[in-house]
Amino acid sequence: MQTVLSDDQVQFKHVVHRFFDTHSTTTAVRALAETETGFDPLVWSQLSETLGLTGTHLPEQYGGHGFGPVELGIIQEEMGRTLYCGPFFSSAVMAGYALERFADEAAKTERLPQIADGSIRATLVLDDLNHPSQVGRLIAANQAGALTGSAPIVLDGCSAEVFFIVA
Repeated sequence: MQTVLSDDQVQFKHVVHRFFDTHSTTTAVRALAETETGFDPLVWSQLSETLGLTGTHLPEQYGGHGFGPVELGIIQEEMGRTLYCGPFFSSAVMAGYALERFADEAAKTERLPQIADGSIRATLVLDDLNHPSQVGRLIAANQAGALTGSAPIVLDGCSAEVFFIVA
């Protein structure tokens, strides 16, 4: 287990730290809490397009940068430090990892580059958060693809453009 950041990771941490110090101030966070979506689309564009943070951990073959959990942890730590308001965890992490791990190649090829570059905001719909072995049993899909059921919580559902549903 890595316990000390490499020089490149320290440099990366400084870049991410400066970005969130500038774009996720206490005043901005309080203002965003009062909005319908709870995040700033301009800041989302900058962190995804300019810095490429949404693709940090996703494979290069799908438009990501191919880094690992340490770099992802650096991003999450800096977001937590400044209380960043945005769909990074739901879109880049939850939906991105679920798609990478469980989707067929066609879905990966279509959607992972969009998640990696931040051009879509996605979320993962889980129907039973308290019983991981039961996920996918409360939402059903019929042969026509119509869904029935419910999900108690859909993280960042108000700002997601694409929903990946476990059924």
